[in-house]
Amino acid sequence: MNFTNFWFYPFLLLVTIVNYLLPRKTRWVALLIASWGFYLSVDLRFAAVLLLVTVFAYTFSLRIADAVERAEKKRWLTAGIIALLIPLASFKILDFSSLILSAWFSSDNDAIIRFLMPLGLSFYTFTALAYLIDIYRGTATLQRSFPRFALFLSLFPKLIAGPIERATPLMTQLFDPAPFDHDRFVQSTVRVGWGLLKKIVLANRLAVIADAVFNAPDGRSAPVLIAGVLAFTFQVYIDFSAYTDIAIGVAGMLGIQLSENFKQPYFAQSVTDFWRRWHISFSSWLRDYLFLPLNFASRRKKIVLKPRKDGRSRSPFWQDLADHAFTYRNILVTFLISGLWHGSNWTFLAWGFLHGIFQAVELQRRHLHKTQKNHPLRAVAITFFLTTIAWIFFRANSIPDAFTILGRIGAFKHFFTLSGWDMSSLGLDFNDRLLAFFLVIIFFVIEVIERDTSFLHIFHQQKLWLRWIIYIAAIMAILLFGQYGGSAYSQFLYFQF
Repeated sequence: MNFTNFWFYPFLLLVTIVNYLLPRKTRWVALLIASWGFYLSVDLRFAAVLLLVTVFAYTFSLRIADAVERAEKKRWLTAGIIALLIPLASFKILDFSSLILSAWFSSDNDAIIRFLMPLGLSFYTFTALAYLIDIYRGTATLQRSFPRFALFLSLFPKLIAGPIERATPLMTQLFDPAPFDHDRFVQSTVRVGWGLLKKIVLANRLAVIADAVFNAPDGRSAPVLIAGVLAFTFQVYIDFSAYTDIAIGVAGMLGIQLSENFKQPYFAQSVTDFWRRWHISFSSWLRDYLFLPLNFASRRKKIVLKPRKDGRSRSPFWQDLADHAFTYRNILVTFLISGLWHGSNWTFLAWGFLHGIFQAVELQRRHLHKTQKNHPLRAVAITFFLTTIAWIFFRANSIPDAFTILGRIGAFKHFFTLSGWDMSSLGLDFNDRLLAFFLVIIFFVIEVIERDTSFLHIFHQQKLWLRWIIYIAAIMAILLFGQYGGSAYSQFLYFQF
């Protein structure tokens, strides 16, 4: 059972009714039962892994909080981090081993990964790690009740693919719940519908095009490859933001506010800015629990350059590189780990490496050219180009495939021939391709609108009769134009991480 499964919505209706019928102080019990029931229905085999991570995080948080000496707290924190990382690292190694298994047995690697990787493991592990570190830092309130802590970690709207929530804001809402709010409930329900529309009608359609290109890039023309690359660039955003819309909407229906995860990332004016807008709960986790501690630990470290023999000073480039070498290293390490978090595949490491290099170069450019700024449109175009290049490595089945795609696009293979523009091999007929194109344009327009105000906020200000017309049209669009395609497209893209 997941957000695109029909049976999820009777389940949600039942949970919502029970949630508001119960006294406010006991609602969390129903949510705990519902969350574990949800996970058992999604991935019965690996419920023990979720329980193990929950027990580890709970036990070590108590040890850290009860320790008197700072050194003792640090020892318990270190032990807790290692304990929490063991399940994640073990399954990531199995993930990598699946590449070998798929080669041996000529089987579908994605199917093996789905079999081996517990759903949500990366997300709830990072949530648990943040909790332990915050308890150590004294920035989170300790939860001594094991069942209550289990609910915080396993709350079903955010369990499988985030957002990665911090402890104090979420626990406050769970154990001191807000009363029923009609407007909030309606707005949250509409957001669930908006997420379903994006996923089923648009993201799944783009997935067909992206899969056709990335699963067989050899021999394809540059225009077809560009179409596939752009299809994936929009698919990964629309698919993941659709999941986030549904997760936030479902939580909102229950009176819980989850963190926003996206802020028009493809309008970013630098790769650094992109990461302020993309998967925000994850990027802020990387910043607060990885990059900043690394930077703090190396704050006094510098590389001292030897004087030139001719007595002249070093060029600003080399001097800056020496002065900030450890900062650049920390950026690179952070994003290599980001790549590993997505999977133990060379393609994800390459994606993380590229994002680390892009941001290190941007930082050095800011150091050397403090007053020089790109025109906003030019900056957006450059950033979109760079992130799209990185997405090629993220989606490619192998590093050689990624270079094949880049090489054929760079060489303009069959770009100037009529046959090179034949898109009939993309897995969709002409009408579906045309529909996908116009839907991306509509989505782009909505993104432009949302730079200033929420599209859904504008929608809720319209007359009731107009909203009902749109409701009916949206339902008809999902039923008539939905791209279902079996289990391959029913899952959200980020469920595999």
